Amino acid sequence: MSDPEDHSFKKVYPSDLENDAEAQFKSFCNLLNDMEMDEKLKVLWKQIYKNAVDDRKHAMIVWTDLYMQVHGNPEMHALHGDRIAKYMERMEKANTQILKLAELVQKLKSHQEEQQYPKGNDFFDQLDAEMGQSSSPSNKKRGRGTA
Repeated sequence: MSDPEDHSFKKVYPSDLENDAEAQFKSFCNLLNDMEMDEKLKVLWKQIYKNAVDDRKHAMIVWTDLYMQVHGNPEMHALHGDRIAKYMERMEKANTQILKLAELVQKLKSHQEEQQYPKGNDFFDQLDAEMGQSSSPSNKKRGRGTA
């Protein structure tokens, strides 16, 4: 069991962060590439995502370096505590950007799924439109045929 008084911190290496960021970016690109959308929008969203991940990565590198110097040293903490908070704010802003982008992607994906799998009468309307039969017998049974 770990000692509750042990406040050790494992240093984060830039190469590890770079590898993680690259894997995350590839995953995001694969997600967008599987979606039908305007190519210009894909490029824009990829740039937004990459910038946010890079901002978070760079802030984490500097935050980690400063934290290692400040941890357990009240004088250094008094001197650099505000800078540590600024780096944490930068990481939080990058996370917020990523979450906002995730919401947009989810909305688009949901919209595409709704279009792909229509519900209720929408299914019959889409089927009729695709078959070019606006006055099919099934429409007349549901009271939607042409009079």
